[in-house]
Amino acid sequence: MNVTKNGTPPESAALTAPECLGLLKRKADELKESGEDRFPRRSDFSEREVAAIKAFFGPWPRALEAAGIKDPPAVTSKDRNRERRIRAKRRRREEAKLREKEPSHPEATAASPGTEKEINKKSYQQGEEK
Repeated sequence: MNVTKNGTPPESAALTAPECLGLLKRKADELKESGEDRFPRRSDFSEREVAAIKAFFGPWPRALEAAGIKDPPAVTSKDRNRERRIRAKRRRREEAKLREKEPSHPEATAASPGTEKEINKKSYQQGEEK
């Protein structure tokens, strides 16, 4: 591929993924050499270069990670969401267990006469007393 004096491809050529990674790495090296302690920014590149980089690698931080300039996050959003779903499922399961232990009908409280068997037994005993 043709390259201009500053090492970038001419404006008319389409960039490839390896070329985009090269642009990011070269800029990171330039910044280190000049003593700047920062990652390459979108503003360091032309609109065409930024569009190509983002088209291949997505959001800017993912592009920096793909180029090996920035470390990926220790916990990804995918992992964080998975953990959140697991906690929610456990909480729902515990709530369901508690609902099973609670009486399902308002009539089935301590003031209610009891089960059908207990009611029949009381009726039978009352009938004997008469």
